[in-house]
Amino acid sequence: MKINDTGICEICGKEFTATYSRQRVHKECIKERELRKKERIEYSKFTIFQRDDFKCVYCGRSPIENGVMLVLDHIISYADTKDNSIYNLITCCYECNIAKGAWGLSKEVYERIIQRNIKKNKGISMKKQIELNDFFDKWFGYQKEKNVEWKDI
Repeated sequence: MKINDTGICEICGKEFTATYSRQRVHKECIKERELRKKERIEYSKFTIFQRDDFKCVYCGRSPIENGVMLVLDHIISYADTKDNSIYNLITCCYECNIAKGAWGLSKEVYERIIQRNIKKNKGISMKKQIELNDFFDKWFGYQKEKNVEWKDI
């Protein structure tokens, strides 16, 4: 039964026009809720490898063509972020993982890989985007203070 009534969104608290009698959330928050659900879905190595086309994100080599061993890598180390989300995990070969080590990459490389993961995972919730942006600001401010040399793989 279609109606046009106003309500208060349970998620964001804003007033909205309800199109049916039991609607308690407006469209934008429904989309946001769906993206958040997707971020909580358990990932597996296979899911990440599949997203990355079974190739190293850093150098592009694959096990079939180049005989490399693929591993999962945290873009920004887990010790710093405590983030195991699909946006902070990539496929890389063992050699690139060792080469990257704890040095980290340039800000441009990080941002390029994060944006690529967001696009391949078909979106990101606003909450997760804010978390990533805040972390980048803190992380690169800290690295600048320490005069860390960047490596480009």
